[in-house]
Amino acid sequence: MKDKDLVKEKTKTTIDVVESPTTQIVEHVEEYNTYKFPVNLEDIDLSQYPEIINNYDFDKNLQDYCDKIKLYSCKNRYKYDCMFYKYIQSLEDEDSDDDNYDDSEDYIEQTLELDFLDIDINIYKALHRSFLEYLNIPSDISDTIEDLQIIRSYYYKMCVCIKNNKIISINLCYTKEDKEKYENISNTMGDFIQQEFLSLSSFCKISQQNIINFLLHAHLFNNAIVFDCS
Repeated sequence: MKDKDLVKEKTKTTIDVVESPTTQIVEHVEEYNTYKFPVNLEDIDLSQYPEIINNYDFDKNLQDYCDKIKLYSCKNRYKYDCMFYKYIQSLEDEDSDDDNYDDSEDYIEQTLELDFLDIDINIYKALHRSFLEYLNIPSDISDTIEDLQIIRSYYYKMCVCIKNNKIISINLCYTKEDKEKYENISNTMGDFIQQEFLSLSSFCKISQQNIINFLLHAHLFNNAIVFDCS
């Protein structure tokens, strides 16, 4: 069995994730413009973002990115405490039967508050694009990472809350029951990236871990919902 097939075989699992905007946003979630996070980063023209490409330093920019994603706060709560979670459910399945919705289920909610950093969502996407362009991951490896992400996406909800194009928070949640599955898939993705891509590269150990952390985080956005409360 090929390594790629082995990786796929090891990852027949799933998980759930949700975001928790600030209380002010959650209370009015149904009033906001809602759309899927665009994931076709190849359409982004980096020449339009001089703040990224001028004096570009991959290691420094990546370290800064990874330092920020360490700032996620974590809360244990019930689904019925998060208006956002139920609203996302209704967006994804308008025909769902509320009688079958267990809103008393425990879940873990992680929130990355970014409003104080004044980060433009388009610049954030362009930054993702710049990292991927620099890494130039071979298509067969990239395809397998995408396959693993599809499996991981079964079990999480993600929301990016923005106002005037500035990111307020990135919110992620999954049930306690699915936490282990989520982590197993993430670990498999990380191991695959290390073995099939980074082991052949000249990146130092710190950069290698940052690259793994970035790729694991960036792929979560493939299934993100944006709440625009401008």
